[in-house]
Amino acid sequence: MKKHLIKNPQKYNYLIILDFEANCNLAPGLPQEIIEFPCVVYDIYNDVIDRIKDFSQWVKPQIPLTDFCTQLTTITQVQVDTGQPLDTILKMHQLWMLEHNLMNNSLFVTCGDWDLQTALPQHCKYLQIEYPGYFKQWTNIKKLYSDFYKTKSYGMKSMLDKLNIPLAGTHHRGIDDCANIAAIAQRMVLDGCKFNVTNRIK
Repeated sequence: MKKHLIKNPQKYNYLIILDFEANCNLAPGLPQEIIEFPCVVYDIYNDVIDRIKDFSQWVKPQIPLTDFCTQLTTITQVQVDTGQPLDTILKMHQLWMLEHNLMNNSLFVTCGDWDLQTALPQHCKYLQIEYPGYFKQWTNIKKLYSDFYKTKSYGMKSMLDKLNIPLAGTHHRGIDDCANIAAIAQRMVLDGCKFNVTNRIK
C-alpha cells in the first residue's frame, strides 16, 4: 500500500482509539466496572482506519448492570455475561497489541482522560491486578482538538458536528464511539495536527 503524504510528520505510525463503557455503578467503595473494552486502529501513514484490526471484548462485571446503563449504552446483562474477567481481557489485549506490532509505534487516543486516568486504574486496583505499563500515557483528543482548532470541544458529538462528519453507529456503544473518534483523529491528521501525549500517570 502506497503511503500518503501528510502535512505534519507524526511521531507514531498508529493511533489506537480506546473508549470504555462502564456499568454506571455509583455505590461507594466500588468501581465503575468496565463492561466493554474496544479499540480501533488508525494507520496514519497509509491513511486507513483499519477495522480488520479492531479489538472488541465484553468484560464480565461483578455487579449487575442497571436499567439506566442498558438504556444509555444498549449493552445488556446477557451480553456481558458472555464476557471474560478484566484480567483475562488485559492478557488478550496485550496479545492483540503484539500480534499487530502496536507496542512501540502507537499512541492511545481517548475522548477525555477518564478511561485511562480513572476507569482502568480503579478497576485494576479493585481487582488487585497489575495496571499494564503501556496504558500509562495517551492523548486526550478533546484537548488536542481544542488546541489545534482554537475552539472549545464539548465531546465527541460536538467535534463530529463541527467537522461535518456524520455520527456512525450507536452513541455510547464503545466500538462505535471508537470508530467515530477515529474519524475525528483522521481528519485532524489530514488537517495538519500532530498527535502527541497530553497526559500520563506515573
